[in-house]
Amino acid sequence: MKDISVYLTPDFAGQAWYTLEPAKKEIVIYAIPNDKFQIPNTSYEVSYHLVAPRYDSEKWTNYAPAGEQGTALPVR
Repeated sequence: MKDISVYLTPDFAGQAWYTLEPAKKEIVIYAIPNDKFQIPNTSYEVSYHLVAPRYDSEKWTNYAPAGEQGTALPVR
């Protein structure tokens, strides 16, 4: 878990943060809305994105085999 990156985006004015609990294999997300903008009886959401190195990165590289045709991405 030491290599994991957690990106949080609250859907409200306020703060969101996390703690890693490796012994429990948990990521605990906390959030608190800004009192000035808090709306009573409203649920708040936090979106999250987890990123970590691949556990099998030595087996699967970022390179395509020679002669492999890729997909062109249009650029605007």
